[in-house]
Amino acid sequence: AESSARHVRAELRLDAAASDGSHGFRVAITVAPGWSLRLPEGLRLDGEGVELLEVEFPASVHGEFEIRGRLRKDAPRGRVLVSFHVCDESRCLAPAEIGLAVS
Repeated sequence: AESSARHVRAELRLDAAASDGSHGFRVAITVAPGWSLRLPEGLRLDGEGVELLEVEFPASVHGEFEIRGRLRKDAPRGRVLVSFHVCDESRCLAPAEIGLAVS
């Protein structure tokens, strides 16, 4: 089965640590033309070695958009996992996951 991974790019941007040790973050997502993500089931963020304190999804998840939030590192090397599946007008593809390193 064709994977959703071919149609989505994701990049993590991490802000400097706040006084409480947490970091603001932005995940920039680009969805290929003709494809879309369906909320809430078509897009999820999880932490691996990081605790996601806040996550804000935008109202629209087509084309280019950002997910914003705050996280706290639980380990020296963690990841933000972006799980998703894309759909076009007639079908949805197999789910995929992108791991974004938090350093």
